[in-house]
Amino acid sequence: MARRPPPIWILLLTVVLVYGAASVGIVRALDLPESFAIPGWVRWGVGAILIVGGMALLAAAIRHLSLRRAFGLEIFAPAVESALVVSGPYAYVRNPLYLGAGIALIGWTLVLHSVILVVATAFMFVHFFVVAKWEERELSIRLGKPYESYRESTPLFFPRLFGRTRRGTVRKGPGV
Repeated sequence: MARRPPPIWILLLTVVLVYGAASVGIVRALDLPESFAIPGWVRWGVGAILIVGGMALLAAAIRHLSLRRAFGLEIFAPAVESALVVSGPYAYVRNPLYLGAGIALIGWTLVLHSVILVVATAFMFVHFFVVAKWEERELSIRLGKPYESYRESTPLFFPRLFGRTRRGTVRKGPGV
């Protein structure tokens, strides 16, 4: 019997509620202020740029996958039905969805100048790292050498600014 993940909306709702509640609890328990001082130009200028940039990266990553794949609905698909996407933002980082979400979260943290969001964003970065590592194990098992080659040549989250010359393509199946 094939493994099936729970519906993505349940996972997202659970993550938001748990991390949100934990963040509020930590801020209250440590008696931290709810907001931090930040110049208006950083709050609205840098914060807005990070939100727009992060959301644009998310959109580009989804465009190169598919909405179904972006939401993890094909994570347990058989290898013959899987495609290793190494084009678009995936040519530069293995996890542009998480990178885009992280950039946007930092932007929202600045715009709202919220200490609670600082804590929640930290939780999300740890979450992104743990999930990315789990996904890598799954993809290594399912796709084998093509994925291992991609993993060795492409950074996890932060793109190399220099020395990257190859552009990606889409590879199908395990026998690539």
